Amino acid sequence: MSQTDEERKAKSKEYESRPEVKAKRKEYESRPEVKAKRKEYHSKPEVKAKQKVYHSRPEVKAKEKVYHSRPEVKAKTKLYSQRPENKAKMKKYYQSPEFKAYQKKYRLRPEVKARDTERRQRPENKEYMKKYHDVWDSKPENKKKRRQYDKDLRLKICSVYSKRHSNSDIPCCRCCGENTDIRFLAVDHIDGRKNLPKGQKNLDGDHLISWLKQNNCPEGYQILCHNCNSAKGHSKNNKCPHEK
Repeated sequence: MSQTDEERKAKSKEYESRPEVKAKRKEYESRPEVKAKRKEYHSKPEVKAKQKVYHSRPEVKAKEKVYHSRPEVKAKTKLYSQRPENKAKMKKYYQSPEFKAYQKKYRLRPEVKARDTERRQRPENKEYMKKYHDVWDSKPENKKKRRQYDKDLRLKICSVYSKRHSNSDIPCCRCCGENTDIRFLAVDHIDGRKNLPKGQKNLDGDHLISWLKQNNCPEGYQILCHNCNSAKGHSKNNKCPHEK
């Protein structure tokens, strides 16, 4: 008597679920030559294209969503991601130049930027992020991390503009050359704040530093000490008295 498709599938599933069969398959798939062969196959352009088409099907997306929402799958995924060797592997991958370049290129796509903006503007997401940041910022260890991050970022931005305008390897005032302490320095709008585009006029302090980083240190800014910056701001010709 011939078997039906359902019977064959059930028998195959029962066989594949046996511990000895699982162990044998795991041992086989962990061999270096098998891994290399699989990696080579999946890196082929035609295979990538085929997989992309398959995974973009609505029914496949729905099926994968149901699968990944199962409690046992979530628990298994969490357990896997918490293993030290997997954490180290993912950290190395996320810090690789290839991944960073891909992420940068991906985020610059118009459809991705539009989707991210729309998602951030949702009321529920705004509320969630506000609560998350309030909790994160309230922890002493995170406050310390944030202060150090802001300090390092400010040093980096000041170094970039000092090298660009003063050819200096350390942050310095473009006008008088002050370089004894970065706390004496500030980012200055070369043409004056009033001539800036509307979105940049209200940027100052850490917000300005972050904006400069996100926009790859654009032209129109320089590093001045607080004395030169203040004198330039109060002058009628937008110049420091040192320039006379």
